[in-house]
Amino acid sequence: MTRDSNDSTLDAREGIPSLADDALLAPFRETDDPVLTTEEVRDTVSFGRIPTAEELERLASEGVLERKSVGDETVWWLPGHTGTDERSGPRPGTAYKYEGGLSRQLENEISTLSAPNERERAAIYATCYYVSEYGPATPETLREEVYPTYPAGHDDAETWWNTCIRPALAALSSVERDDGEWRIDRKRTD
Repeated sequence: MTRDSNDSTLDAREGIPSLADDALLAPFRETDDPVLTTEEVRDTVSFGRIPTAEELERLASEGVLERKSVGDETVWWLPGHTGTDERSGPRPGTAYKYEGGLSRQLENEISTLSAPNERERAAIYATCYYVSEYGPATPETLREEVYPTYPAGHDDAETWWNTCIRPALAALSSVERDDGEWRIDRKRTD
């Protein structure tokens, strides 16, 4: 985007900090309502409605957020965090006992991982969700079943596994590796 001194929108955007993505995504991680309006997001950040809407649009175009117009308003959500997501990802904060999906403890662990971006965090959620729903899985199975839907910006399944998923699974205390398969440790998550 080029800078035009007559464009007041760009001038307003100068005040957006370099950590704008984290600031804009924090409300989605911190609320029990996984679908938020632009106004609800704007109320939690330190910049105005137009820059907020522009940055949310940018995140949606990059695949970090999903969006839908409802009347005159747009609602936003993180892929993999809500039951409205067609990719059947987990919804944080809803599972207290295992009844399918992820436990609250595991969701909290994933949400605090140091993932480089939300696409990778969604891929980690999806991988854990797959293991939770279908039982222990080998790395090969996860690359075949999860990677095609949640590539997280990686060009191939091997890189996705080695740089994103395997290190994340190893860092989660609720996930264990046994005989070459990854599984959810139900004793730690119930």
